[in-house]
Amino acid sequence: MHLSTTLSLRRILNSGFHPFQVIPKPDVWMKRERLNRFTAHAEERVRTALAEHDMEYPKFKSILAQSHILLDNIVLSQLAIYEPRSFKSLVAFAKELARQEGMDVIPDDPEFSYDVHVDNKSVLRKPLPRAVEYTRGASENHTHKPRKLRENEY
Repeated sequence: MHLSTTLSLRRILNSGFHPFQVIPKPDVWMKRERLNRFTAHAEERVRTALAEHDMEYPKFKSILAQSHILLDNIVLSQLAIYEPRSFKSLVAFAKELARQEGMDVIPDDPEFSYDVHVDNKSVLRKPLPRAVEYTRGASENHTHKPRKLRENEY
C-alpha cells in the first residue's frame, strides 16, 4: 500500500497523539529490569547448583580459570538450569582436576558419576589475566564527573 500525503495527514490527525509533539517510544525499563533480575542472582544459582553436586564455588571457578574455560556466572547458571548434564560434566571435570591438584573433593555416588580421565599437565595452565572493567557513569554520589576514556581503552 502506497501512502499518499493525504493518507499521511489522515493518519496523523486520527491518531491518539498530539499532531505536533513527539510520539513517545516504548519504555525499555521493564526489559532492563528483567535482565537485571536474572543476572543479579546468577552467582546464587551457580552456588546452589554446585551444592547439589557437592562442589564449592571458589574451587570450581579457580579450576575453570586455570583450565581456560571462560564461562561467566550467567552462562553457568543457564547451563545448570537448562542443560543439567552438561553442567554435571563440567563439575565432574573440575572435581577430577581438583582431586589431582590435591584439594579435598567429595566424590560423586558411583551410580551417578562420570568416568573422567584428565591429564593434569596438559589442561592446567596459568589463568588468563582478568579483563579490566571500567566504571560507567558518575562516581559515588555524583560528586565527580566521569572521566573520558583514552584511546587505548576503547
